[in-house]
Amino acid sequence: MLILPISLDLVAHQWTNHHLGYLFVGLGFFLICFIGESTNLYERYSLKKHVKAETEQLIDSFQAENRLTRLITLVFALGVHYFFGK
Repeated sequence: MLILPISLDLVAHQWTNHHLGYLFVGLGFFLICFIGESTNLYERYSLKKHVKAETEQLIDSFQAENRLTRLITLVFALGVHYFFGK
């Protein structure tokens, strides 16, 4: 059974209020999702940047250790050569 109100103005006013409420709820949900995704994107970006920096530091330290190892090997080889050369 359909009950119609006496005033159609009242129905129009309620329709606007209800739909504005739904609109605000939808916009709020959209903003929450947008902020959450923006936060996740920033965290992924900063993590990627941090991992890249760590990788560069690891490569640099490996190259420095490699140079040090070569220098020690060269000094040892020259020492052995000098010792057995006499």
